[in-house]
Amino acid sequence: MDDIFLASRVRIPDVPPRYRNVDQQIRLVRPDGNVGHISLMALETLLSPALFCLSGRPAVVTPVRRVFAEHLLAHSPQKSLLPHARAKLYKERHYLSNANTLKRFKRGNLILFYESERDRGQGAIVAIARVQHAYLKSMEAMENADLDPSVLDLAGLEAIGRSTVKTVAAFDNIVYFDHPVSRSTLLRLGCGSPNDLLTTRAIDDTQLQEILQEGFADGTS
Repeated sequence: MDDIFLASRVRIPDVPPRYRNVDQQIRLVRPDGNVGHISLMALETLLSPALFCLSGRPAVVTPVRRVFAEHLLAHSPQKSLLPHARAKLYKERHYLSNANTLKRFKRGNLILFYESERDRGQGAIVAIARVQHAYLKSMEAMENADLDPSVLDLAGLEAIGRSTVKTVAAFDNIVYFDHPVSRSTLLRLGCGSPNDLLTTRAIDDTQLQEILQEGFADGTS
């Protein structure tokens, strides 16, 4: 909270409220001393890439292969000599998956990206972000506006499943973990079995908070 005040001269409650919805009003004290309110979604946007992982906020773990993760998330500390992927040009990026995952990507939900072990991936959660919106789109109807903020082209869509209709989840406010959270930790928390990590799955608040505690060096979320 002190960091927010130093950056914006705005004070928010020292005790975080429980999550109700992304449009709930957050009380704040402006630099002039007047009290005001702002929605959670708007506050995060103003303080981008801030995320308020309030107790009770819905979250999902979603798998992404290393070959896609490195370009979609740009999380690797190792600098690449290759040109930057076009997705990095967009503040709002797209994650494409099978149609049956749409229900998981509600506006304001948190996404924890699990880089799978395939292709020498880390086998760990490497980043967290916020869902802006999500929609279904058939492969035949995919346009540049759908694909450019992702790392896929029309040929690459087949690599993420045989479904002819895909979920397009637009996300922003990407925050990288200081310490990627390994699958062994996820197994201990009850959300790291092979079946759990095959597709996008919801986690409960206890699991979310434990992952955040381990993922950030100073132990805060």
